[in-house]
Amino acid sequence: MDSYKVWKKRWNTKYENVEGTLNGYTFAVKDVIAFKDHISSAGNPDWEKRGIVAENTSQIIEKLLLNGAELKGFTHTDELMFGLNGENEHYGTPVNPLHHLHIPGGSSSGSAVAVSADLVDFAIGTDTAGSVRVPASYCGIYGFRPTHGVIPLDGVIPLADRFDTVGWFSKNPHLLYEVGEVLLPKTPQIHEKSFKTVLIASELEEVYDAKFQPIYQQWISELTGKGYEVRKINLPFSLKSALSTFRMIQGYQIWNNHGKWIETYQPKFGKEVEARFKWSSTITLSEKEKAEDELALLKQQIEELLHEDQLLMMATTPSVAPRLKGSEEDIRVKSIMLTSLSGIAQLPQVSIPNSYPDGLAQGVSFLAKNGQDQSLLSFAKKLSPVINNS
Repeated sequence: MDSYKVWKKRWNTKYENVEGTLNGYTFAVKDVIAFKDHISSAGNPDWEKRGIVAENTSQIIEKLLLNGAELKGFTHTDELMFGLNGENEHYGTPVNPLHHLHIPGGSSSGSAVAVSADLVDFAIGTDTAGSVRVPASYCGIYGFRPTHGVIPLDGVIPLADRFDTVGWFSKNPHLLYEVGEVLLPKTPQIHEKSFKTVLIASELEEVYDAKFQPIYQQWISELTGKGYEVRKINLPFSLKSALSTFRMIQGYQIWNNHGKWIETYQPKFGKEVEARFKWSSTITLSEKEKAEDELALLKQQIEELLHEDQLLMMATTPSVAPRLKGSEEDIRVKSIMLTSLSGIAQLPQVSIPNSYPDGLAQGVSFLAKNGQDQSLLSFAKKLSPVINNS
């Protein structure tokens, strides 16, 4: 029985005689990552009908298995990962365990719900424009997007390469950290540091729903009380212009990756996903090249905001999860205003859950400089007993 509508395919796998830091933990994987002899659906029946059987298992999954974790199956996703709400007209919408009338968030919807519903201990997703961070926020769990490029994406179906990463979920910040210890590279350049200053931005605050303000203020008070300097800054760019630049490059790369297949096979998409693909097909090379120049400047500006001992704090999503079958585009635009910043600057970001009296949730996020992934995960682990579910 799949009462939460999580599973695309159950697939129990555990390596025998393996002892590792993840021994005894179970996990799920978004159905876009290769596992030998499995056909990934990418959230679309026509994609699945291609019948491409994976010849090898992605190193992402392999590392987890070699460290003792048990794979329980593959989870539903928005179509070709091109969505943030988690609704899928072909395979159904995973049920948000916090409130069944609200969306789970996407595109890594099934993986987030599997963790939130205690079906597994942790889960793997992918994140381009927020596909791990948004469902983590809506489902009341931890979510992590690493520095872009530090984890190889072999065997992962691409969306927009410039922004694509793998990511993971857990209810337990210590386990979130341990998964990072397995998946993140061990290099001299990446080591744990102590953060001293937390930056908050006036422009970001304008995007947040009013309901978030008490939690936001509590975070500021708690951080100040623990000795962090909380400093307000102004962003040196417009969020709307950053959003436009992000979407232009994302859309161009998406069509570059999938346009030929779409034109050749005419797959059936849900209405909103189809509209996004059609828009992506209209972006010209000159528009993309202009956006790349803008992206380079934005990346530099964001990087210059953060020193090695600083973090940027923001709401993960503008609000709690919207209700099912609502209008998606407005909340999508506001969400990407927030989530695009780490994508533009290729920064690691962790989302920490907060709950409301009505049972719904909304995450608060922290962004660090490139390569400070373990430090950021350690920060989340240390703070969680103080502020989690505030």
